[in-house]
Amino acid sequence: MIESYRRFWRNILNFSGTSNRADCWWPIVINNILGLVLIATLSLLFRRLHDTNRSAWWILIFLIPLIGQIWLIILTLLPSRPNRFQQGFF
Repeated sequence: MIESYRRFWRNILNFSGTSNRADCWWPIVINNILGLVLIATLSLLFRRLHDTNRSAWWILIFLIPLIGQIWLIILTLLPSRPNRFQQGFF
């Protein structure tokens, strides 16, 4: 499994030759699992930004090299505030 995934990355720009079933399916399975983790992390960041009374669009600040990543970390460290995103369940 791990070796198939390594070969996947080593041959990412190799469009000739062949690939066996394990070398085909293990990277697909692993990439799908990693994709689910990424989606879960994004939803967590969205909720955290909402908890600080900010729109989830603030996640795009991450696209600014270095400064954006630092700023997003700072935003997630801020204390919670009453906000417009809270659900009205009492």
